[in-house]
Amino acid sequence: MRYFPWQRLKSRANEIIKQPGYTLIEMALVLALLAFLMMLVLPQSKFSRNMNVRAELETMHTLITSLHYRALATAQDQELFLDPEHHCYSYNKTIHALGSGVTFGFLPGTQGPPSKPLHPVTQPLSFVHQKIICSAQGTLSSGVLYLTDAHKECMYALTIPVGEVAGIKKYRFDNQWVALP
Repeated sequence: MRYFPWQRLKSRANEIIKQPGYTLIEMALVLALLAFLMMLVLPQSKFSRNMNVRAELETMHTLITSLHYRALATAQDQELFLDPEHHCYSYNKTIHALGSGVTFGFLPGTQGPPSKPLHPVTQPLSFVHQKIICSAQGTLSSGVLYLTDAHKECMYALTIPVGEVAGIKKYRFDNQWVALP
């Protein structure tokens, strides 16, 4: 029987295919797919941690605003107790733990307070006796609270400035303080 050159190549290819193992192309394809999946997953986890801290900031802002209005409506002072050691806060016999991965804390080397950052932040709370008082006269305790994620990658602040008019301000730290709406 006579073999033509293309028949010899075909039989050689069949021998190669029958050998166990993976080809270089198969390995490269698997590695490229894994790299692509990691590229999608890692930024989302950082994004989700950032959003968890932001959501907790918004929750605290809403709660303080609600307690402020309740104090005005009932003519009774309302108090929000902050517990940085246990990462929770309480009001009206209700205890609320901070969200998953969120802590009262600050990034090392950060300057504060956010409205006029002149001094290093050394404490996650600056409220007297670690509580916010919403008075029946309409004033709020002044101070700052700092929230961060457990990995110390992002930080937000909620401030209540000194003054007759109650106002709550929110900030995000991106190498400098940025006021949030």
